[in-house]
Amino acid sequence: MKYIYTLFLLATYICGYCQFNKTLSNKFSIGDLGKAQLGEQEAMFKIRESLDPYNPDDIPMLYYWTTKLCSRKVLRLENPEAFLSFLEQNLENDLMKTSYALFKIFNLEEIADDNFRQQNENLLYHKITPKQYLINVAESPIFANERLGINLLKECAHKNSYAAQELADYFLREESVKDWDEAIKYYSISLENDPSNSSALSTLSHCFYHGYGIKQNILKAVEYWERLYSMSIFWAEWEHRDLRYLLGKIYKEGVHVPKNEGLSMKFFNEGANADDAECLFAIGNIAYEQKEYDKSFIKYKQALSVPNYWNNSISDIYIALSRAYRFGHGVKQNTDSATYYWDKAKKLSNDRTTQVEILTLDENYKAQIIKPDMIFVRGGNFTMGATQEQKPAAYKEEYPSRKLFVSDFYIGKYEVTQEEWLKIMGYNPSENKGVNLPVDNVSWIEVHEFINRLNKITGEEYYLPTETEWEYAARGGVNHSNYRYIGGDNLDEIAWYSGNSNDTSHPVGSKKPNSLGIYDMAGNIWEWCEDWENGYGIADSSDSFNCDNIKVRRGGSYSYFEWGCRAAFRGSANKGYKFKNTGFRLCKRAN
Repeated sequence: MKYIYTLFLLATYICGYCQFNKTLSNKFSIGDLGKAQLGEQEAMFKIRESLDPYNPDDIPMLYYWTTKLCSRKVLRLENPEAFLSFLEQNLENDLMKTSYALFKIFNLEEIADDNFRQQNENLLYHKITPKQYLINVAESPIFANERLGINLLKECAHKNSYAAQELADYFLREESVKDWDEAIKYYSISLENDPSNSSALSTLSHCFYHGYGIKQNILKAVEYWERLYSMSIFWAEWEHRDLRYLLGKIYKEGVHVPKNEGLSMKFFNEGANADDAECLFAIGNIAYEQKEYDKSFIKYKQALSVPNYWNNSISDIYIALSRAYRFGHGVKQNTDSATYYWDKAKKLSNDRTTQVEILTLDENYKAQIIKPDMIFVRGGNFTMGATQEQKPAAYKEEYPSRKLFVSDFYIGKYEVTQEEWLKIMGYNPSENKGVNLPVDNVSWIEVHEFINRLNKITGEEYYLPTETEWEYAARGGVNHSNYRYIGGDNLDEIAWYSGNSNDTSHPVGSKKPNSLGIYDMAGNIWEWCEDWENGYGIADSSDSFNCDNIKVRRGGSYSYFEWGCRAAFRGSANKGYKFKNTGFRLCKRAN
């Protein structure tokens, strides 16, 4: 008992807090962060306060959460030397070893100097690659502590969920060493050690949903969401969204899982009863589609009343309310109120140009404002695939190269923008917001719905380019060039890609065009094509295409590496999937 009391005195002195919350009968764990419905740091403090310093079993956890809070620089040690000494004496405990590793990685001995780590890192990895940074960590005496910490975490990772998660966090959140593959590997190990680790579940669901560092698997993402839901953990950390909304949305769409409107409404209603604004808004939209205008208006107002609702979506509520007042849907018609909410929506957007009011959605108005800029492409013969200048970086999907004939056609000068999508569809699905940015987060199926509506309004016959038409135009048509990339050899002049984009899309036409005057065929966003992904040699003509669930994407994107900006490079995805780095451009027959 004397030994335990001594430990208590040491812990209270080192950790620098005077009172522990002994009223909490249930201890928090890492899987309870979502249930606590607190901010991350607040939840960490709550967990720390729930630990009993009289209980020897709690002491390793007490040191772990104290170290974690110090590494986030929201807690400062009064006596780091004594704290470190105690950890060194107890390295046989995996959690204490994990804490010791964090202590070393984040140089908590030097915590009095907040700039210490950044100053030393700047000496070694300023404008260098993650691979070179790791070499520096391995070789430099400045990074001896970090190297030691990483090795200790690896020693513990396969048997300790906390150690595996810390290692995964290190590879995901430290920009200098960011490595999705390593992060996923250790999150998976953490989950094997502790199936209730909600943080690992949430992050892995994010990776499976978007295909980050792993093959995209929407069904696996949904499985993880449902596991989190069954644990009564309703947030999705990576999007700050309620799981009930995400599950309701995916079952309503019926693209990745069988459509189930009853189950969808169950999730939406549960979220609405918990005052989740997105669920309330979703119910309002469903009611509006069914012309239940009174109900839709009530749900929109309820969603608006939820505090701390995030800006990207609150603008959608303002637009919905503006529409309701404009047309008298569920409320007395009031032009002033319609204008008021529309102005609020515009102020919340990132748009730098004036938006056209989408509430005036009559067919004649749309016909006047939708006139995509098109470039005429004269038909001719060309060689498609792994041509000589492409071969050093060519993939097997680009072989064999083949000679084809292409008929005359028109292709969009720019990628379809969010403003254009908004005018036709009445909503903006994009994750990177801005009227002059290319529309993103749209599936191949949704693109076809847009084109069908556009053709009905304009009387034209727009369509998605075939893969052959796309590559022919990218290469420059009849007078095709032998550039390494689409439009030139200097990639920074012609494309937004992972090396210069700051991980976001950019306004269309802000880089140099190719020889035909077509912008952004290299980078910015991937572009859907009509074709299914087949092996070259199956089709003999560019003017015919096949259909299947896996559709071609071309051109690379702002989040992809430079080799995606080659004319021959081929990407693909399920036609029902949506990505924040994928959009499209239009084509039109020359006759």
